[in-house]
Amino acid sequence: MDFQRDSIRPLSNYETYLVVKQLHETNNERENGKRGKKGQNRTLEHCNFGLNTVTYETLKYLEQTPCIEQNPTILRQFYAEVKKFDLKKVE
Repeated sequence: MDFQRDSIRPLSNYETYLVVKQLHETNNERENGKRGKKGQNRTLEHCNFGLNTVTYETLKYLEQTPCIEQNPTILRQFYAEVKKFDLKKVE
């Protein structure tokens, strides 16, 4: 994979897990707040259903990988140890 801009970098599985988990929790809170309201936009609900499905499936997949046991300290240590190999950001 080749990136055109240096400011863009891929996310680690741990970072992806955090983003997807936060998105999933936000969507759940929003859905719980909508219950009981009339006149909801069906098209928007359908789009959110698709997003919720992708979010849920991604979250369930990542929860079965070692990334859920990682934390920022572990990642910093790992980056410090592999820094000596002069890898590209993507690697």
